[in-house]
Amino acid sequence: MTLALEQAELASKKGEVPVGAVLVLNKKIVFSHNTSVSKIDPTSHAEINVIREMSSFVNNYRLIDSEMFVTLEPCLMCLGAAVNARVKKIYFATKDSRFRTVFDPILDFNDFKVNHKIQFECGLMAEDSKKLLNDFFKNKRHVHKNCK
Repeated sequence: MTLALEQAELASKKGEVPVGAVLVLNKKIVFSHNTSVSKIDPTSHAEINVIREMSSFVNNYRLIDSEMFVTLEPCLMCLGAAVNARVKKIYFATKDSRFRTVFDPILDFNDFKVNHKIQFECGLMAEDSKKLLNDFFKNKRHVHKNCK
């Protein structure tokens, strides 16, 4: 998770939403961060980036037994990609208070009728991730407030 947090910090410095991800498969490690702004691509989330990179690296779209570490609870798009890639487990630092997907009581992701179930674990380095996200958005609001 430390490497994912370093990626999130890098994203923040580039003006991207500070989310970082690491994907591990058979002792191979890839890492990335959000690049939606710089790539002008709304699908360029950290999780999608590492799935794409690992798939290319191992020349297979199935990443069976892979484990992902991400600094924020994945969105539905990223969870869908993880299901299609057959990611085994996702560790995420902190829950997304706005768009809860994994543990939402109404939208219970693991209750979906999908052909692959992902294991989840939340809380590893949660405070560090929350602080990075809160500082980023606090700064964004401050900058926009001063522009008026």
